[in-house]
Amino acid sequence: MNSETIKYICVKLEQQSSELLTNVVRAKFGNSYDKLYCDHLTLAYGASQVADFDNSLFGSAVILNTEGIVYDMNCVAALVKTGDVEDIGCNNANPHITMATNKRTPPVYSNKLAAMYRDGNETVGFIPFENTIRGKIEPVYV
Repeated sequence: MNSETIKYICVKLEQQSSELLTNVVRAKFGNSYDKLYCDHLTLAYGASQVADFDNSLFGSAVILNTEGIVYDMNCVAALVKTGDVEDIGCNNANPHITMATNKRTPPVYSNKLAAMYRDGNETVGFIPFENTIRGKIEPVYV
């Protein structure tokens, strides 16, 4: 496997977990956001992070626990408890699953949204949401 062709490594959510998050977006926010994602948690992004990732973990089943949903007018994301991803090697300081964005906002904005929430920014809303999310570690190719 050539790591140079891997765009990022993620926990790809099982269909049931993806549907759970999609249903939450629809129930809590209706049609407020244009693009739905609810499909993965990024573990490593970019050449150096991908190269340093333990690819023997590819295909491993993962259980993640959400702690809440953060949102603003641009984006919605589910925060994942840090302990769930520490042993895997998540390179994200604020592990999260991008759930939805408006049409002008790229999904990478969810990194900023999660950081803003952790920093106490009062413009970021929070909904308690403790749930179990399941997936498998997978590379995503260019």
